[in-house]
Amino acid sequence: MEEAVQFLCGHHRLYGIVHMPPGIKCPHFIVIIVTGGPQIRAGAHRLYVQLSRFLSGHGIPTMRFDYEGMGDSEGRFVGFSGAGPSIAAAVSFLQKRYSPDMKIVFWSLCDGATATALYCAAHSHDISGMILCNPLILTDEGLARSTFRHYYWNRLFDKDFLGKLLRFQLDFRDSFSSLWAYLKSANFISKQKHEDREGGALSNLPRKVFRSLHKFPGPVRIILSTNDIVASNFLDELKKHKELKQDYKTGKVSNFMVQGADHTFVDPDARDKMFSLTLQLLDQMVSS
Repeated sequence: MEEAVQFLCGHHRLYGIVHMPPGIKCPHFIVIIVTGGPQIRAGAHRLYVQLSRFLSGHGIPTMRFDYEGMGDSEGRFVGFSGAGPSIAAAVSFLQKRYSPDMKIVFWSLCDGATATALYCAAHSHDISGMILCNPLILTDEGLARSTFRHYYWNRLFDKDFLGKLLRFQLDFRDSFSSLWAYLKSANFISKQKHEDREGGALSNLPRKVFRSLHKFPGPVRIILSTNDIVASNFLDELKKHKELKQDYKTGKVSNFMVQGADHTFVDPDARDKMFSLTLQLLDQMVSS
C-alpha cells in the first residue's frame, strides 16, 4: 500500500509517501529514504520510487519524503546542510504514528546521503543504521583532483582517444585549456588556495562527513558506483582522512562496489544489483 502523508517541520508542511507491505499495520522497523537536492521526477530520478516499491515487495516498509523547500514540501530550499530539521520531523512523525521504539534505518544517495550522515551523528539514539550511496563530499579542489586522476589519466589508455591522437583528430588547444584549468583547480600548478562557494565551509566537508560517520555508533554501509566521479572522489578523500580507519577495521563502516553503475544507477542491471545489495544489508541490520 502506498499512502501520501504530510507532517510539519516548524511552520512548513513536508510531504512524503509511505510504502507499507500487505499485512503490516504497525512495523517494528522502517527505512527512511532521504531524497537529494533539486531534481526532476522522471528517468533516473524514479530511483526512489522503484527502490521503495522493491523493498515493500520484500516485506520492508519505507517512507520517502521531500525535505524543506524541495519538491512538494513547503519552505525555501535549505540544501543538504540545512536538512537536519526536516529529517528530525520525519523521524518524529513515524515514531508518533507507529512506535517510539521502532527501528529506523536511513537510505540515501548523493547530497541526501551527506545530509543523513550529518544528522545521524547528532541523533544516533533514534537510528539503527545507515546505507549511503555515492555520498557527496566534493569540493572544487577535490573534484579537479579526482577528475584528473580518474578521467584524464585513464584517457591515455583509451583506444578511441589514442586512435584520434594518431589520426590528428584532436583539438589540442581546447583539450589543453581544459586540462590546464583542472590542474590549476587541483593545485597541481599553483599552491594558492581557492575559497569555495560557501566562504570556505565546503573545503571542510570531507572531514565533517567522515567525523560524523565515526561518531555514529551504528553500522554504516556505503554503496559506491564504479563509473561515478562522486564515488571516486569519496574514495580519494578517504585515503587522505584517517578518521574512519579503525571503523573499517572493526566492520562498523564498510564499502560495497557496484560494477558498471553510474551515479544514479541508470543501467537496469546495475540498479538491480544495488537493490539486491540494499535488501541484503537491511536484513543484516534488522536481524542484528
